[in-house]
Parts: sequence; structure tokens; C-alpha cells
Amino acid sequence: MSVIEIDCSTGEAIERPLTPAEQAALDQAHAEAAGQMKADQWAEVLRIRGAELSQTDWLIEPWPADLSDRIAGEIHDNEQGWADFRQGLRDLPQTFGYPDGEPTDIVWPMLPPAPNVVGTHPPPYVQFTPPPNFHALVP
Repeated sequence: MSVIEIDCSTGEAIERPLTPAEQAALDQAHAEAAGQMKADQWAEVLRIRGAELSQTDWLIEPWPADLSDRIAGEIHDNEQGWADFRQGLRDLPQTFGYPDGEPTDIVWPMLPPAPNVVGTHPPPYVQFTPPPNFHALVP
């Protein structure tokens, strides 16, 4: 690698190789940037993993008392699939060598079939205030 320096008195551009100290500083900056990028990628992986676990907590018994039998049955039919999915999420850091492994190598666990909750209203303990101009899809 080389550096181009401008002679201010003549305006002439002079190309020269990097000194060993300049090369070492450049290599260190690249290594630090790569390390920070990996740390940022792992932080995003862990954020997504936590969100996925939080969003599927309700699929694990004990279920809310007002969960319909139909939805509970669909969850029960795929109980092992959901357990495997959630365990796969919990195992991601160890499986892919956190924090030294490459987060770009992660293979996310497969989602099992989700319970069909379309057309159901939220349970009474969920406070929902529709935003302005909200048009409900279900009556």
C-alpha cells in the first residue's frame, strides 16, 4: 500500500510506500473496525433472539385462562416444534461460538406452524387503543 503526499510549495503529488509504523497503525485500525463490526452483528443477533423468545413465550404452558381451546389445541399439536425452535434460539450463541464466532454463519432455527389466531380478539387484559385512521380487519 502507498500514500500520496502533496508538496504544498510545488503542488506536486508524490507517491511513497507506507512506513512500517503507518502500516501497523492501518492494520490495527482495520482489526479494530472488524472487531467492532462483529460485536455489533452479535448484538443484533442477540437482540433478535431475545425478541423471538419474548414473542413466543405465550406458546409455552401455562396458557392464559381465556385462550381458546382451538388455539390451545393447535399449540399442543406443535408443542415439540415450538420447544425445539425456542431451544434452538437459546443455543444460538454457544452453537455459533459467541463472541468469537462469525455471526454471519448463523443458521436460524425453523419456525413451526403458527397457531391460527386471525379473527380472534385480544384477551380482555390486553389494552388496545387504536391509532387515528385505524381500520380493523376483524369485526
